[in-house]
Amino acid sequence: MLERCQKTGGLASFVSKLIEAEKRLERAIAELEQATSLSGVVHKSDAQGQADEMDRILLRTEDLQAVHETVSKKIDATILRLKDILEG
Repeated sequence: MLERCQKTGGLASFVSKLIEAEKRLERAIAELEQATSLSGVVHKSDAQGQADEMDRILLRTEDLQAVHETVSKKIDATILRLKDILEG
């Protein structure tokens, strides 16, 4: 992976792309959390339909949070590896 990274723009570019991906995930999670907190967002007429929609939104939010956590851990690990390589 390091060789590919060096060929495509260097370590700084690679880390920058990872950080940008993490920011996009954080924005998506924030938008979903905001959507779930807004009243009147769901326009279904029956209570069950509203509950189903809320469950779907909450599941999606949980999925995105799990992805965010995984990506964050990978970014942290990559940064540590890069730091070791650069200091090494």
